[in-house]
Amino acid sequence: MVLQVHVRVRHHGCYSEDVVDGARLVHFASEEDHCLALLEAPNPHVLEDVHRALPIDENDLVDRGDDWLVTRCPCQDTPEVTPRIRGVGCTILYPVVDRDGHEHFTVLAPSRERVRVMVERIEEIGEVELERVADVPGNTLDVSIPMSSVTNRMTQRQLEALVAAIHAGYYDVPRRVSAEALAKRMGLARSTFREHLRKGERAIMGTFARLLIEHPALMTTDLKGPGRPMQDLSMEPP
Repeated sequence: MVLQVHVRVRHHGCYSEDVVDGARLVHFASEEDHCLALLEAPNPHVLEDVHRALPIDENDLVDRGDDWLVTRCPCQDTPEVTPRIRGVGCTILYPVVDRDGHEHFTVLAPSRERVRVMVERIEEIGEVELERVADVPGNTLDVSIPMSSVTNRMTQRQLEALVAAIHAGYYDVPRRVSAEALAKRMGLARSTFREHLRKGERAIMGTFARLLIEHPALMTTDLKGPGRPMQDLSMEPP
């Protein structure tokens, strides 16, 4: 089982919302040197009053209308929630929803202790509310991986070698075809075919390995079984 946690966060970071002298100020963080701020007022007069009261440089204005403006704002060391969630071994299920001045996260956690630590880490930068915590069977979880994250790491030849190996039963147990036979079918030398196959396998395995490393909560899901005991690799063979 794994815990599915719904978290509501309010902080000065990715998204925040406030009311300043009757005007609505919305802040959006950016990976660039400047963040963006949207200022909306009930009328042009209020906008001008708030505009003059805030430290907004005219050179930073991006766009404006009669009762609104968008400006760049330099924000130094803006705290982020995402690293604080991932840093304690939890997994974020996207999308993250920005609503009513709060960020709404759905998170997978391997234990209630991890949830407690996650909340403590987020409380260092803002307000946190656990809306719901529920046990979820691991076999009900779905994880999506963009195909481009795999195929962009492979050449056409490597992909063809993988597809041929799968269709011919190269990965079946017991194996139904040899690498030499597959190489002959593709008109390649055995060493060339094996090289294409290894690089294709590395691209796919690397993608899945990074997924498990970055999101350890997925490792708590239901597995087929313990499998055979692993040999002690520290021992010298007889």
